[in-house]
Amino acid sequence: MMNTYVDFNPYTSIPAPPPRRFFIVTLAGPKWYLKNPSTHHYWNKIWHNCNGGCFYQNNFGYTKQHFLDEVNRYRYIFGHNPLKISNKLYTLAQFRAELMNEDNKLLPNRDKQNNEIIFYAPYGYGMYAIKILFDDTYFSHKKLNRKAAEVGNGFAGLLSYDQRYVGFGLSRSINGTYGCIKYSSKP
Repeated sequence: MMNTYVDFNPYTSIPAPPPRRFFIVTLAGPKWYLKNPSTHHYWNKIWHNCNGGCFYQNNFGYTKQHFLDEVNRYRYIFGHNPLKISNKLYTLAQFRAELMNEDNKLLPNRDKQNNEIIFYAPYGYGMYAIKILFDDTYFSHKKLNRKAAEVGNGFAGLLSYDQRYVGFGLSRSINGTYGCIKYSSKP
């Protein structure tokens, strides 16, 4: 008799609960995960069927789509139109993420043609990156409103009304993930 194995992947799998304290690293320093039920609800709607394994799948293909969906949900809070993927920004962001991975450090943007956000997420915490960046921006700027671009660049700029296009780049390192988000009002 042959051994038979059954692979059981229930459709009701949920993301593993995050640890109590963790962070991602940006050029502005570490950004800590905030346990916030209101924004966790938005995050959970996007990531409800990923228990961590899908983060790295398909060369981050699922993750990039989840990132776009998550950013667009946060933009919806402010009544802004959803962002679209730009192939040009996608290529530039992917190149920057791979460059940071090769140098093993965050590198500031020398090319000021496009706005960008860069981060390093240790281990598999990259799936929380957009939520952490949004929480940090939303809860640290009391005047964050429909004119988010006036608050500054960074994630607040990504939420601004005039932004139309975005590109995500992710590169896996030994202990984590380097990420780059490029955004612009032009394709």
